[in-house]
Amino acid sequence: MARFEGDEHAHYRSGRPARTNQDRAGENYKTIGFATPQEMVRQMIVSEDEQLLAAVREILAGHIDTALASHDWKQFARVYNGPGYAANHYDEVLRGWYEKFASGALPDLHVRTAQRYLLYLGFAPGLIDGVWGKRTRAAMNQFQSARGIPVSEALDDFTFERIVTEARASA
Repeated sequence: MARFEGDEHAHYRSGRPARTNQDRAGENYKTIGFATPQEMVRQMIVSEDEQLLAAVREILAGHIDTALASHDWKQFARVYNGPGYAANHYDEVLRGWYEKFASGALPDLHVRTAQRYLLYLGFAPGLIDGVWGKRTRAAMNQFQSARGIPVSEALDDFTFERIVTEARASA
């Protein structure tokens, strides 16, 4: 899939479309059903559902669905992420995420939404993964302090609504 150059989160804050690595996009856009790399990027911006559908098409086109189903992370990463997969440990990252979610630890969509909007507003919640952790709590606490909201340990409804409302208003 296309990758962002430089600050991968700057496009959220700027309101401008992200710049992508067109070389990587140029390698697979036709294979997964797009007329141009630009069309692929436009679809990726539409929604996470569109990103997921494109990823599924790439997995099927690359014939790595069997590697994925059998948890052959090295083979899957080699084809999906390209020759740099080993240097970037993509196979190990895949294994780690699989083990995390296979254990039943599903992301909290409420937390994930707050993380995305906090990032958009310029706070640093860490990974946008739906998992409540110290970086997400620190970003929320910074937001609360900056807005005169009492600092809390957990994401309460009032803070969540303020984060969402402010992010949407600034979009």
